[in-house]
Amino acid sequence: MTKQTMTSLLLSFSLLFITSSSLAQTNTASSTTEGLTENVQECVEAYDPAIDYFPDKVEALYTAQWSVTYHNHYKVITVDSTYDDPATEASLERYILVQCGTPIPEELAAAEDTLVIEVPVQRLVEAGGGVLGAVEMLDLLDPLVAWRDQFTTGVEYLPNTSAKYAAGDLGDIGEYGSGWEATLNVEPDLLIAYDNRETIEEARSLGVPYIFFSPFAEGPLGSAEQLKFVSLFFNIEDKANELFTPIAEEYLRLRDLAQAQSEKPSVLLGNINSQGAFNTRPYNRIESILIEDAGGVRILNEDIFDYSGFFPSVSLEVALELGGDAEYWFSMAYLPAEETAVDFIATDPLNGEFQALRTGNMFHRFGRDEDYFRTPSIRVDELLADMVSILHPELLPSHEVIHLDRVAGETASQPSVSGMVSSSSNAPTTNLQGCVETYDAATDYFPDKVAPEFAEGWSVDYYSNYKVVTVQPVPNVTNARTETYVLVQCGTPIPSLENELADAHVISVPVSTFWTASGSGWFVALEYLGVSDAVLGANVRAAGLEYLPNINRRFEDGLAIPARASDSFEPILAVEPDLFHVMFSQDVTDQGRELGLKGVLYNSYWEPPLGSAEEIKLVSLFFNREARANDLLAPVIQNYLALEQRVETEVAARPTVLFGNINRDGLFSSQPPNRIDIRLLEDAGTVPILQQVVADQPFNAIPLEFVIEVASSADFWIDTTYFADTRLGNTVAGSLAYQPLNSSFDALTQGRAVHQFRRGTDVFATGQSYRVDLLLRDLVHIFHPELLPDHTLTWFTVLEP
Repeated sequence: MTKQTMTSLLLSFSLLFITSSSLAQTNTASSTTEGLTENVQECVEAYDPAIDYFPDKVEALYTAQWSVTYHNHYKVITVDSTYDDPATEASLERYILVQCGTPIPEELAAAEDTLVIEVPVQRLVEAGGGVLGAVEMLDLLDPLVAWRDQFTTGVEYLPNTSAKYAAGDLGDIGEYGSGWEATLNVEPDLLIAYDNRETIEEARSLGVPYIFFSPFAEGPLGSAEQLKFVSLFFNIEDKANELFTPIAEEYLRLRDLAQAQSEKPSVLLGNINSQGAFNTRPYNRIESILIEDAGGVRILNEDIFDYSGFFPSVSLEVALELGGDAEYWFSMAYLPAEETAVDFIATDPLNGEFQALRTGNMFHRFGRDEDYFRTPSIRVDELLADMVSILHPELLPSHEVIHLDRVAGETASQPSVSGMVSSSSNAPTTNLQGCVETYDAATDYFPDKVAPEFAEGWSVDYYSNYKVVTVQPVPNVTNARTETYVLVQCGTPIPSLENELADAHVISVPVSTFWTASGSGWFVALEYLGVSDAVLGANVRAAGLEYLPNINRRFEDGLAIPARASDSFEPILAVEPDLFHVMFSQDVTDQGRELGLKGVLYNSYWEPPLGSAEEIKLVSLFFNREARANDLLAPVIQNYLALEQRVETEVAARPTVLFGNINRDGLFSSQPPNRIDIRLLEDAGTVPILQQVVADQPFNAIPLEFVIEVASSADFWIDTTYFADTRLGNTVAGSLAYQPLNSSFDALTQGRAVHQFRRGTDVFATGQSYRVDLLLRDLVHIFHPELLPDHTLTWFTVLEP
């Protein structure tokens, strides 16, 4: 359809748009009179009105905002776009979702307040942040072409979105009010946001297919049903149901458990606003219902005053009179800069009039920054568990709060201007980022802790003011030995180094400055832990740093420099780093120590995949960032284990894989069975063929004749030629030109040869040192494409014929 035609329709029907998918001209699916067993992802080639093109369906069970009806080749969604005032009469509009390749129901399409969208949608703009969590969980990162770059805090808790953003693959449509030019430039098939009516109409008048949706106006389970709402536009209702069902079941279980309690603590919901009044939330919004479902009583409820408007408010006098003695206070302040009761009182002394603040029972929503509007708006089971563990801790004694954040009581330790912290009878609620001013032997200075669940090469024991980290010898390092590090909280005494600690290396934490004499695996940890400013330099400016924008910027600005320790230690000694990391050489570690550097030797590549990702936990120990490390790894672990289990249960035949490359000496280089690369292949449902027959041999010098004999017919070949992307040119012809003997391997000529350097050496950094879940997805997509048909490869490239 031409733009002129669309403009004509806009003039005739103020809310009618017909967007056409690029699939309409490229991908087709033939209809059959036998019907379909699942929703199609292509356009229909031969329309049959008797076929139900949507055998997978969703039902809106909890939402108060939308409903859907199915027809054979289209769906009708009805949405109430009046989200800002529950007392206002509903303003309804309809979205007609037409299966690509089938006719538009003209009579419905011509109705007022109707928008037509072809499905499945190919180009999505998420313009408000409200459904970004659903986009992540439904694995819709491929069609996501742009967002508002202003919503970046907390995005690390959406690992796939974060990776796409870090790679520069997400367009930015600008902040609210910046116009629609950037949006039009990305040519979206669909834009989802929750602006006011005037903004919506302005967007549509310009041809932007704007869909209104606001999960924040829902109750908890209604908010979680955004999974279903979003899935409708992509024909993936089956996936939405699969994700939503366990969330709802766990939520209802926790709700029943909490509401059965006879004691119902009083809860104040809201915050003092800039005008001196007290803002709260409507009775039908997620936070209000959550408090009740968690077995609490809202002090400011709909019986007290009129709950009109999106941010209903009462006078501060009323809030103090009714809620001053509330047992708990859930603040609704947006991204509060205040961290402690003292901070809140300094901002507004009247905050101190509320008992809950003084007793340490004040909480806010932003334990994970703006992720509050993403993950917990879907994982309402986790959010309810947080609430229940706060209001009824006896019910969930082992639960650690995930999404909320406790405000430390008035007498808690506070950072001072100098960066020191005063110790007191109240222990810190999170690991300190400064030194202790007055040491208290009874205080636990590390309330946030990590423990390796999968890593085999290190362990940690916590004591009140120090941590003991034990690192096992790295398998391929000459003279490597078990080493012990005593990490002492700055400003507290060093423990007695006797017996097993006699040879320990003492390092003051939190570390402020850092240098690595090795690869950029630790850089990945520092980037995501939020301490990239600590980086002073590295052995080399490793390729792939463009995927770590903050650290890359330090090298570009000259704040970090490349210098090889093997050439000279002088540049390193000149900047006096607090910590000196080495990956491959015990000798370099020892030389650095002789010169006064605090050296740490560790290499994660001999860990299992999730153990390698736990390198972030190890690094966090030196920076007192354990809480952040746990948050970062939780979704990676969950994703990895879920896919590993799926492979285990759904893969019947495991293909053979040749891993390695012909080196310049005419020998074949591969990796031993206990290396992360090989363990990943096994978890991806394959048989690494060389590792079955030469498990005890050196893997950097295998005779080529032997490899050809036992592995030439392997089903797949992962060519590990260093920087294969530039050396092979990503083609079979390039591979043969670089090394003619590569023709010995059947997988190359059969289109089943790949390399791992699509993003350069970032495969060893972000891939193997953190995002092993995405790395596993790449491999599963290559070996078992039927399990992940829509996945786009991140690190691997299939060599083209």
